[in-house]
Amino acid sequence: MIGRIIKIVSNTYFVEENEKIFECTARGKLRGEDLKPVVRRQCRV
Repeated sequence: MIGRIIKIVSNTYFVEENEKIFECTARGKLRGEDLKPVVRRQCRV
């Protein structure tokens, strides 16, 4: 699924996909490669 980050609180990211909101945490590539998520950016859930 591809969604859009709508809110970031500490290490928790809220992603909206088809009017549903998912609560996600950073792991894998996001933490290992030191990438910075940004609100309104698309991401894979």
